[in-house]
Amino acid sequence: MCKNWTTWFGYYKQIPELKKAIDMKAIWTIGAGYEILDPLSKVYLEHIRGWGRDTFNTILKNMIIVMQIAGDAYAEIMRDKKTGIIINLKPLDTGSIKIIIDRS
Repeated sequence: MCKNWTTWFGYYKQIPELKKAIDMKAIWTIGAGYEILDPLSKVYLEHIRGWGRDTFNTILKNMIIVMQIAGDAYAEIMRDKKTGIIINLKPLDTGSIKIIIDRS
């Protein structure tokens, strides 16, 4: 669990220079979008809506911003039960994720 998420997110919200730098890095990373050669994959990505009004690009941008603030970002991959095709990608709250590692 990211114990300092609230503090770091507060810095992001309160320090305009920090916010601008992180936002611009995310915008630069996303660039002009993405290119997909397979038309079927393009259709799948166009239908990803996150929690509602998101697009695949806005989800990626949000995850890059969160990763820069907290060091990592998480999303739930939702698949069609019959085909296994990704039908949605929902960003998860970084402050509530706990990583458990098996030492064996």
